[in-house]
Amino acid sequence: MFWPLVLPFQITIGLLSAIVLLSPMIASVMNWKRRKTFLIFTLLSLLAFIPSCALIATITDHFRFGLFEYENYAEVKDPGVHLYLPPGATKISLNKYASGYEAKYKITESDFHAYLDGLWEEYGQLSVIKRKDRSGEGLPVQEEDFERFHSLDWQPLANASLFHSPVQGNGGGARYYYDSKAGMVYQQTAYW
Repeated sequence: MFWPLVLPFQITIGLLSAIVLLSPMIASVMNWKRRKTFLIFTLLSLLAFIPSCALIATITDHFRFGLFEYENYAEVKDPGVHLYLPPGATKISLNKYASGYEAKYKITESDFHAYLDGLWEEYGQLSVIKRKDRSGEGLPVQEEDFERFHSLDWQPLANASLFHSPVQGNGGGARYYYDSKAGMVYQQTAYW
């Protein structure tokens, strides 16, 4: 849940620690008292921590979240995405955000079903909802089911059926809208 804050926190701690640790050198160059300079820099770092962390989060989020394009699975370097993205996916569009992502990609029917069956074989016993208990599994979906994708200008798939991944205890999992005729998947993924 708090994973998006880890990187900005680490960068902020590193930068502010470096400034505080360099304060005695700065004091020597400026001909200030070292102890007093160290204390002032320490207090200023404590006061600047939250604003600095927020600024660094804003900057890093620009590079971590948003819409990204990839030719294939190997180009995607995000381990959170790899958990629910089939290795056979190509022409991948990802809309990443802190608690998950939406994806659009091409994949063959055999690759898609082999991947999904493999997920259920490996993680199905850990799923809080069993595969047989999923309502609508493999059934056609309606156009209104694609409303989440309208902001991305992804047109509804004409012949899509709904599939699900195993569901983690914290609610993480994926919903797949697969159009076997087009060989296209729209995917909604949530993780904490």
